[in-house]
Amino acid sequence: MRCVMLAIGLLLCLLPNDGAQGESSTPASLTLQEALDTALARHPTLRIGQAAVEAAQQRVWQQEAGYPPRGAYTYTYTRQQRPLTAAVGGGQSSGGQQRATSQLFNFNSTNFGMSQLLFDFGRTLDSIRSAVASVEASTADLETTRQTVILNSKQAYYGVLSSQRLLQVAEETVQQNQKHLEEAQARFQK
Repeated sequence: MRCVMLAIGLLLCLLPNDGAQGESSTPASLTLQEALDTALARHPTLRIGQAAVEAAQQRVWQQEAGYPPRGAYTYTYTRQQRPLTAAVGGGQSSGGQQRATSQLFNFNSTNFGMSQLLFDFGRTLDSIRSAVASVEASTADLETTRQTVILNSKQAYYGVLSSQRLLQVAEETVQQNQKHLEEAQARFQK
């Protein structure tokens, strides 16, 4: 019986009221689907959840970066002025005196290195699996948040419809009581 009354009340709320629309110019009412679309597009917790999923996906890439080989390359160029005696080995000139001449020298240095992870007792693989599980958990949290937003939006929408209907009932009650008052005053004056 209660379910039947609820279904009838819901149908009455959803039926258009042509008489009320002709009396005043009310703005177009929002449909449930429009309310849900707006909530899903603009709710901040959904944006936060989406950012958490994207961050978790980037952490997977970060953990997978441990597998490929790594390379490093460095090149260094320096130009120094050194005494010629130090460069030649300290030779002496004739006459027993040492000349202090210097010369510019170019020094080039190139280094290249490669490294590859061969075995780490499954640590890298476990960290990748953990990051993937984190993506799945973040995705599930986002879906839970999405469903909560949908539920809250529907509850608010139907709450507004219920309040509008209760307002109509209250206005009808006021009109009926006004008529009763007028009838009572007319009887009293006779």
